[in-house]
Amino acid sequence: MGPTNSGKTNQAIQSLIKAKTGIYCAPLRLLAWEIGDKLLNNNIKCTLKTGQECVEVENATHYSCTIEMCPTTTHYDVAVIDEIQLISDPYRGFAWTNAFLGLIADEIHLCGDERALNLIYKLCETTGDKLIKKTYTRLSDLVVEDNHLHSVSQLQKGDCIVSFSKKDIFKLKNLINEKSFKPQDIPADDDEESGDDSGKNNFYRNKCAVIYGSLPPETKKQQAVLFNNFDKGIKYLVATDAIGMGLNLNIKRVIFASISKRDAKGHRRLTEYEVRQIAGRAGRSNNRGFVTAFKKHDLEYIRTCCSKTKHKKSKRTIKEQILYDPDDEDISSNYPPFEVSETLIEKACLFPPLQTIIDFSEALLKFNKNNSSKIKKEKKNSEDDKNNQNSEYISFASTLKKFELLTNISELFFVNDLQDYYEKHKVIEDIKDADIRTQYYFTICPIKLTSRTAQHLLFFLTQLVKFKLVKLPQSFHLENKIFMKNSYKLNELTMFEEIYNSLEVYVWLSYKFEKEFIERELAKVLKDRLSKIIESIIQHSKFNVYSDLRNEEATDSVESEEDNEFTNSNSLKNKRKLLQEDLQFYDLNKEED
Repeated sequence: MGPTNSGKTNQAIQSLIKAKTGIYCAPLRLLAWEIGDKLLNNNIKCTLKTGQECVEVENATHYSCTIEMCPTTTHYDVAVIDEIQLISDPYRGFAWTNAFLGLIADEIHLCGDERALNLIYKLCETTGDKLIKKTYTRLSDLVVEDNHLHSVSQLQKGDCIVSFSKKDIFKLKNLINEKSFKPQDIPADDDEESGDDSGKNNFYRNKCAVIYGSLPPETKKQQAVLFNNFDKGIKYLVATDAIGMGLNLNIKRVIFASISKRDAKGHRRLTEYEVRQIAGRAGRSNNRGFVTAFKKHDLEYIRTCCSKTKHKKSKRTIKEQILYDPDDEDISSNYPPFEVSETLIEKACLFPPLQTIIDFSEALLKFNKNNSSKIKKEKKNSEDDKNNQNSEYISFASTLKKFELLTNISELFFVNDLQDYYEKHKVIEDIKDADIRTQYYFTICPIKLTSRTAQHLLFFLTQLVKFKLVKLPQSFHLENKIFMKNSYKLNELTMFEEIYNSLEVYVWLSYKFEKEFIERELAKVLKDRLSKIIESIIQHSKFNVYSDLRNEEATDSVESEEDNEFTNSNSLKNKRKLLQEDLQFYDLNKEED
């Protein structure tokens, strides 16, 4: 247990490297890649498994995977579960619960925030496992600066500016590039592509790397490399809280442009833990890190949050303590109450595995058949069953709702937030030939629902149930001119991110339906091409707050019918109505009282 940059995960990985057999369970693909590469570089045969890829290594002794792909039937000497506090995440937490309770290992390292410790203690009481706590302090001090910043002109090389919307990310990027522009940055005539002087008037040199959640992981990694190496003129990083985990970043100072974000429940202030997680990215290894903000009152809140971080003192410390041992009652009974200043993690997330859903649906179908007259009466008042006109068909959403209703679980657990699954199921609910297994995978797949991605998901499922064979849409090919343009505009970025997500889903489903999804390799090639297009857009495009918003619908205009598969998307309603609100730049030049 310990804060960011305390070396806790690295210590666990060292145990993994020394073990004869081992597994690393990552919260993100980027981390699964990184640890997999580290094991291979240490001459350890390691298989990589994520939802979108499987790289088998012959006679592998180790396994690096995303947490959802964690196998629970293989024995390992050492297992590492990273970011254990995510066990309480209402959307993905069940994967940490499955790994924690299901992994077969002699030694399991749980890396993460101390807020999860009480829950882990209680779970170990139920499983009878010995629990040893190792507490780490930071490798370097994290210093909250005395003063907030007044302007982007005060930025220093190695700064990371944090905001919480893609639009604001690009506004800040533009503002920083304009403020840091110098006449000598204009290239000489012989460096310009054109023979006239127009290049000088239109010259735009980017000094900011960009990282946010919906970027492809390959693009995030590429942007991190540019920033870490200060390559291609990059001096600064502008990012969302996506930097909180999964990337090694040489950030000298974190600057909060905002301390509030919007999530599924609305607009809210960052929690103390979130502030510490983001701020803690400053100062890697033994280098001191700094944190500040653009607003005075934001800085005071950050100071309060970061004052509770276990800093390096005269010497970095690691403390070890046995908290629970089923064979030693004295140790177990003397465990002191765990106290922190913010809410403890009290429950672990659960979601039923596929076989449980299948068994339940079959029992439900049998019950319906045996009680047909009773069910018919109930259907008159039941919205859940109004679409189940085929007596052999039970929808996944209906099954899940009944399962949730009948579930009785311990006070240590809660059921996964299912609303996202219900929304995905609405896309496919009219296709009655899909069995429960098929509905299950199409509902839990990693799709980010938009009108475009929903259209693609429905296209995949229609092919699957009708033809038992799933190809990519006809326009998904490298010869399509949309993939071959010399340059792209920023208002095309969202479209390419959505196409990338559809390809990700195709690859993910191809590992669930290996015989049916026959164009996995083409999808991977297209993904690679799209990640490069997206890299090019964020690296070279300049955000115009007027035209990019006004032309966001125009992004979907086409030069040929071939592009319609990509560009036929619903217009973004209310964008123009809210334009005046959206045009507000950060007022960084005025000191707040």
